[in-house]
Amino acid sequence: GYSEVSSGVGLQFTAVDGLMFEISAVAENVLIESLKLTILSLDPELNFQPADLFVYSIDGSFYDEDVGDAVDQSGWVQRGTTQVYASSTLDPVILPANSFDPIFVKKGSTVGIYITIADSLRNHKILAYSGVAIKSNDFADANIQVREGLAKQWDPCLNWGDSLTNLDGTPTPHALYGSLLYTTAGTSEPTFLPSLMPSITPSVSLAPSKSSMPSAGPTLSAFPTFTPSLQPSLSMTPTGHPTSSAAPSYARETLQTRTTDEGGNDGYGVMFDIVANRPVEVHNIYLSGMQSYPMNIKIFTRSGSHYDAYDDISKWEVIQSYTNFTADTNGGRLSFPPQFIGVEQTRAFYIAIVETYGEIWPLLGGLLPGINYRDGIWANDTAINLMEGLKFFGISEEKPMGIGTTDSGVYLLEGPGGTSYNMKDARIEYSLADTIMPSTEPTTSVPPTISIVPSLGPTSSMSPSSSPSISSMPSGSPSSTPSISSEPSSVPSVSPSSQPSVSAMPSLEPSESSMPTSTPSKSPSSKPSAAPSDAPSVSSKPSSVPTTVPSAAPSVSFEPSASPTMSLMPTQSREFLESSTAGDRSGSFGVLFEVTAKRSILIQTFAVKHFGGNGFNFHVFTKSGSIGSSYSDASAWTKLGQASYGTLSSTLNNPVTLPSQNLSPVMLNAGETQSFYIACVGNYFRVHEESAGTVVENSDASIAAGLNKYPYDTLFHSSTQGLGSTKYMFQGKLIYSYGVEPPSASPSDIPSVVPSISTEPTFISKAPSDVPSLSVKPTG
Repeated sequence: GYSEVSSGVGLQFTAVDGLMFEISAVAENVLIESLKLTILSLDPELNFQPADLFVYSIDGSFYDEDVGDAVDQSGWVQRGTTQVYASSTLDPVILPANSFDPIFVKKGSTVGIYITIADSLRNHKILAYSGVAIKSNDFADANIQVREGLAKQWDPCLNWGDSLTNLDGTPTPHALYGSLLYTTAGTSEPTFLPSLMPSITPSVSLAPSKSSMPSAGPTLSAFPTFTPSLQPSLSMTPTGHPTSSAAPSYARETLQTRTTDEGGNDGYGVMFDIVANRPVEVHNIYLSGMQSYPMNIKIFTRSGSHYDAYDDISKWEVIQSYTNFTADTNGGRLSFPPQFIGVEQTRAFYIAIVETYGEIWPLLGGLLPGINYRDGIWANDTAINLMEGLKFFGISEEKPMGIGTTDSGVYLLEGPGGTSYNMKDARIEYSLADTIMPSTEPTTSVPPTISIVPSLGPTSSMSPSSSPSISSMPSGSPSSTPSISSEPSSVPSVSPSSQPSVSAMPSLEPSESSMPTSTPSKSPSSKPSAAPSDAPSVSSKPSSVPTTVPSAAPSVSFEPSASPTMSLMPTQSREFLESSTAGDRSGSFGVLFEVTAKRSILIQTFAVKHFGGNGFNFHVFTKSGSIGSSYSDASAWTKLGQASYGTLSSTLNNPVTLPSQNLSPVMLNAGETQSFYIACVGNYFRVHEESAGTVVENSDASIAAGLNKYPYDTLFHSSTQGLGSTKYMFQGKLIYSYGVEPPSASPSDIPSVVPSISTEPTFISKAPSDVPSLSVKPTG
């Protein structure tokens, strides 16, 4: 087995794209075999999507004080790459086997290591600790010393990207959160030639080998795939035998959007979400109000909502393009490959008219305004909900989402309850998708098929049966083969048959048998089975009595469970805490405030109210704990990121949401306080004067009024307002998602309402819990 050296408990988590650090071998040579890391997904829709992780190494330290971290990339060696998924808890998880070649560290020497997520969506992150000093000792055991390093922002072009830095340009210290798995390799150096003598025993590998060519037959593995596929697999060749379905196939359904006799609005694009109540596939969208002149159209989609991606084209996929489309083309029907949406899942669509050849108003009267953006349902039926959306102006082939101004981009984007837009008198065509996908060609079966559901009419056969028997009376002697009848016999046979009879109709009364049946009975037995079945039972209803002996395989039911299911993967939908107080309005070049968490939250970004104008350059900083006397001490703060805007309108896009992909998220556990400093160079934004002690809060967090930087527009200027009884409250929104709650340090005195989830065994509780606790380790 491997030896393991693990990081300690840090003061503050931080999520980064890449992390550089170094290790030294102390007592003897070591081989770094693997790593344990915690991977974070910022978007819950992408929890089960993989991301690429690269591992590099360099002989010697990763950091040269003379040149900083500007190390020539050619000096680094890529040790391997693997795919990682979001971790279900905060606990670090070992990388897949053979993720990288073992890294040799000679006794007394140092090796630099660089691990980085290569995610074009910048969704997956590596969880790390905020460090103390570059190259300072972090954690160790008798064989290995690990030192703190720095964080890098992945760049899809350069791959290495820029380091996260302090205001003076020096890298911000970061430390590894996780473990190194290693083996000792004595004190001699490894040989570079193969051994002349064969080994006594063959080598054994726990992971399958990798090949660029497919094997001739199926491979067998003791290890399952990491995650199940989200949709059924499709085959272009028919199955060798007929498939069975317990439910009929469905015809196309249509959802009609709202209409009115009044005129509609114009636009060049419309973006919206569809939330499914049942599994569906969306096929076509029919638009109304389109002009008759030719236009080019692109249709985009993405898994999840459009709320956090309305201005980021990298988060979307083009599924159809039309050239010279007119209102008469296909009757105004926009078709695209079927888009699957699972139960309670969301899929966003964006219809963009990117070229009109000089003409104007392509959707003349084709859109209507809504009144509740984010929460409002535009149209719905029993299967899908079409949500209120957005419209776009000034878009093009090169910039399908515009350039982010009021004349070129999203129009009237407002928070929950604000103005929205969606399609007038349009139709969305979809089909229900909870049946097995049909084969591309008809299948042919020689033997008769057996169905657990009776047919509604007579069946047709291409060839007659060899010896069909039709009788209202039982046979005088048992047949050597089972009889096949569409009706059950009314009188039992004089002599029982040597084999069971097969009937397409269920028995009218429940039968009892000492052996398990392979198909469900129409009337389930009120008694448990005497022995478990070899295969899972399939039923549309749960049994009323549990079995006396558990089955060897899980039961499968078409009905949802009566109680909610529990998952270790937290949901991460965006939540808001709006700060809109009644104090006197004031201008600010920087506001400092404190956020206290009431539960574990991941702060992702902020929406900032402003007065409109030109040249907004926002910078966001943070520090652990309260502001204290650090309001002008740049070294006490860590920069999370920045965002710039050439022009902002006072009525549109106000408050402006700083792009979350530009900022590093901050994790807060319940009871923790974190200070934030939002500064703007070039223009001022909006705050309110409040009395000391003013807070805005909800059930998740609170924001306390703080300090103001005005009239100077330089970062951390000594001019600070709010040091007396008058404070200043940030105006806008705190945008966050729910984080993973850490386990408590000691057991509670009273039972929990819901089961506790822990990766460590619990101690003896003073009172029993209402429901069992869950643990991956046995209790003490």
